[in-house]
Amino acid sequence: MARGDHRPLFRTRAPTRLRAWLLTLATLIGLSLLPTRWLAGWTADVAGFANVILTPSKHALTSVRHWLRPPPDIFAGAPEKLRELELRNEEAIKRYRQLEIERDGLQERIAMLERAKRWPAAGDLTRLRAGTVIGVTRPSARSAGALQLNIGAMHGVLPGMVASIEGEIFVGRVAETVQRFSASVIPSTGLSGFAVRFSPPGSPFAQATNDAAPRGVLTVKDDVWTVDLSQPGAIAVGWVACVAEDRWPRSALGLRVGVVESVSVRDDAPLMRRITVRSFVDPLRVERVVLADDADPATVERSIDAAREAQP
Repeated sequence: MARGDHRPLFRTRAPTRLRAWLLTLATLIGLSLLPTRWLAGWTADVAGFANVILTPSKHALTSVRHWLRPPPDIFAGAPEKLRELELRNEEAIKRYRQLEIERDGLQERIAMLERAKRWPAAGDLTRLRAGTVIGVTRPSARSAGALQLNIGAMHGVLPGMVASIEGEIFVGRVAETVQRFSASVIPSTGLSGFAVRFSPPGSPFAQATNDAAPRGVLTVKDDVWTVDLSQPGAIAVGWVACVAEDRWPRSALGLRVGVVESVSVRDDAPLMRRITVRSFVDPLRVERVVLADDADPATVERSIDAAREAQP
């Protein structure tokens, strides 16, 4: 073989390289067919090492890709979405506050009923209903005014129920006409001709059931309560006038009506005293009342059924 002639050498190396490539390809194909759990243990370290080497080029290639094909802007619709989320958040806050107000109202109503139930005149048969004043009719030449409540026949309200503040201070009585979901209360200042007894402050119920306590009929004229008494017995300014009407529910006995403002002798009847009574509260400014009566359950059920049948 002449110097510089390499043809035999090329002919011997070419098959060797081909065999090496084929062997490598067969090895890769074989490894790709093996289960992953067999390879993960020893290929993870190699992949981590390769990832460190290729990271700079990956950043460069990623920048080129973003330059050729910019990714979508995830904040493109952010103002509208943020506004929608803000509105939902405001609605949730309003609803939460509304529920808090309703919770506080229910707790106050329960406490009010519990205090009214402890009134000495309230017995086992006493029915109590808590109502909120939703409207007021001012007195006029034709009417003494009225309180409109948010409860009615569907809630068990019956005509003649006694309205009070926590079962202590007399407010009025439910009018004869009761609507399905509302009722009118005639204020105490518009009632006339009901019996009261007088007692020193601090013992209204005991005096209301005491036959020896001074008793008279309270009448109203020109928005002034007066009681004419011929019955003997001490009465002084500051004494309490309390309900002693036998025709009303027993739970009304002892409810405080007002305070004695003056005691005088009538000019036309020297043996009769005129007692002027001032109401404890302005009933037209009351926000919540407790209704009470001694109606039997059957009467209440009939009233509720009649209200249901009247539903259009």
